[in-house]
Amino acid sequence: MFVQQTLRSLVEDIRTSTMGLFKEDEELELKASVTKLKHFADGLEIFLEDMDGFVRWPEIEEKRIALRMSPIYPRDFIRENIVPEYNSIIVTSATLSVSGDFGFTEKILGLEASAKLSVPSPFDLSSQIAMEIKKGINLVNGEGIDKLASVITDEASKKDGGILTLFTSRDVMKKTWELTAEKLRNLGLNPMIQGEMPSRTMLDIMREGKDSVLFGLDSFWEGVDIKGDSLKCLIITKLPFEVPTEPIVLARAEDIEKNGGNPFYEYSLPRAVLKFKQGFGRLIRSRTDKGRVIVCDERIEIKNYGRRFLENVFK
Repeated sequence: MFVQQTLRSLVEDIRTSTMGLFKEDEELELKASVTKLKHFADGLEIFLEDMDGFVRWPEIEEKRIALRMSPIYPRDFIRENIVPEYNSIIVTSATLSVSGDFGFTEKILGLEASAKLSVPSPFDLSSQIAMEIKKGINLVNGEGIDKLASVITDEASKKDGGILTLFTSRDVMKKTWELTAEKLRNLGLNPMIQGEMPSRTMLDIMREGKDSVLFGLDSFWEGVDIKGDSLKCLIITKLPFEVPTEPIVLARAEDIEKNGGNPFYEYSLPRAVLKFKQGFGRLIRSRTDKGRVIVCDERIEIKNYGRRFLENVFK
């Protein structure tokens, strides 16, 4: 409490000792700064408060430090603030279940469904998608980027239609871009990377032709709807496991271990499978769409858990 009390005292001292000392515009600017400092003190008090079920961590963002705080699970908030307001709640998504089981989502949200319905896909994915698994590309430790770059340029050289390449790491995406962008332009294609322009603009450009090669991160794994030749190939660079040292991921793993569970099979794997389903679903958006999926992570084939990814997209 000492830090918060000191800040509050400082705010009050500044406010009282400077009254009438400045011109009107200067006083307004000073008041704004004092208010900002007060908000910081209030936020720091909440951040340092001892509350169960929350995880806290600092982040360095360019020239400033941000204090982050999040509930380990959203279920308490949902139960207390959303559920009591409604007689019934319907939750719909193409990625709620893992291998036909809704248990993972129910646990995260803290909801026990009174009725569940799983609707089969209207698409015949086994006939609409040709899938290839590339071997020998190890991006787990940041290696294999040159091999990944070759996969992208080789596929692009076929000029069969637009390509969406999904990444899990900004650093890997940038390094791959540096190795491929010029080569793609020399092929007469239109390479785009997330961040160079608004995402909606890039998607509009991609829909208008069939010569775009788009490099995207997290937001492009879901909600992207591009039909026909504008998207004929989806390249998944790595199975989308979350970084295990991320504060929320680490806190959830510790919570599962504390209760005698296995964090990998109870959290990391189902979470990655759902993300993979979301990314995989970007390719086929109608019954007439056809295309290729290239997975550049051989773990999907050589690890025992790899079948979980495949059975969740081709069922």
